[in-house]
Amino acid sequence: KERRALASALYLNRAAARLELKEFKGALSDCDEVLEREPLHIKALYRRGRCCLEMDDWPAAKKAFASVLEIDENNKDARRGLQRVRDAVRRQKALDKARFGGKTVAKGFSEARPAPAAPAAAKPPEPTP
Repeated sequence: KERRALASALYLNRAAARLELKEFKGALSDCDEVLEREPLHIKALYRRGRCCLEMDDWPAAKKAFASVLEIDENNKDARRGLQRVRDAVRRQKALDKARFGGKTVAKGFSEARPAPAAPAAAKPPEPTP
């Protein structure tokens, strides 16, 4: 049990450092390592939410922050995280409305996630001699 606590602390410290360095995938991986052993670890859930938010994975961020609030309903950081998710979704909706007149561009994309960037222009075929 002591080993597990030490391992969790090490992973979470590295996740915090990676968050500061904007290495979000690595930080997310560290949080997931802790959550595999301790699915209700508040700090791991919160940091996972921050990683997902920074990577624009809003549904996953919302889920992580909501999980923290299920465990500790008074957690102010998780409440702020949820508000940041709402703000990001609102900004994306406004951008979509400005760009596309409020129309859905791609099926399966909604307020939860922005549509992917348009593919690069295809090269014209080479002329044959």
